[in-house]
Amino acid sequence: MNNANKNIAGAVSAIISQVRSKGDAAVVSLSKKFDKVALKAGAFSIPKTKWKAALEKIEPTLRAAMMECAARIKDFHIEEKKRTISSWQVKKGGVRVGQIVRS
Repeated sequence: MNNANKNIAGAVSAIISQVRSKGDAAVVSLSKKFDKVALKAGAFSIPKTKWKAALEKIEPTLRAAMMECAARIKDFHIEEKKRTISSWQVKKGGVRVGQIVRS
């Protein structure tokens, strides 16, 4: 791992550690620092009624395409977890996804 990647990995680890130890307070602080957004602790969830209303506004063809994409992404990662150290590919519904691992 090069120095840039080590620095990134260290920064990400620090953020994860902070969120694990301080919870919502860390998310509020980090959102303000990185995103310049003022959040309120405990106000991160969206009621199911709002989710459902938003879904209903999506045109049916687009929504179906998004659902298919989500399913493909899920399938991709299921396969990826099975084969973390080797190359692989899967073809489903005329679409091929995979990963090539080179040493």
